[in-house]
Amino acid sequence: MVYNSGQPGIDAVRKQAGNLLTTDYLDADITENINAAFSQIQMALDRTLTTPLVSTDVEYGFVKKLEAKIAQKECLKPYGGPDNLERIRELEAEIATDLKFLEENVQNVVSTITSAMHVYTPAALTYPKNPDAAVYRSIKGGSSSALPYVLE
Repeated sequence: MVYNSGQPGIDAVRKQAGNLLTTDYLDADITENINAAFSQIQMALDRTLTTPLVSTDVEYGFVKKLEAKIAQKECLKPYGGPDNLERIRELEAEIATDLKFLEENVQNVVSTITSAMHVYTPAALTYPKNPDAAVYRSIKGGSSSALPYVLE
């Protein structure tokens, strides 16, 4: 699973890296870089590979661009040269800044539910259109009583 999947993701990375030719850099190689970028982001967010952010998450668009940026940097590395090395350094600085921003601002989902999270709200308070609703009902009787169940 990745954020930039399929041919559109490959094309986006290829374009951002300066229109790399398919003969110079195969789609499979770009896909490998996208997968590695996905893993790097998941590790930075302390998430497993099976719990990615989804399109409804606030961070999704940012993470998608970051993944493409990391993959772009990896695609440029084999080419060397002063222009590419300068661009790689710029990308590394941007990626480090973006990862730090993401780590500090990601909205974590609470994975455990505690009893403090559940608050009992009486019916009379929940449904103000029904002020006659009983706030509390007890049951008289029960398994140890000879009386039948009766609502009060």
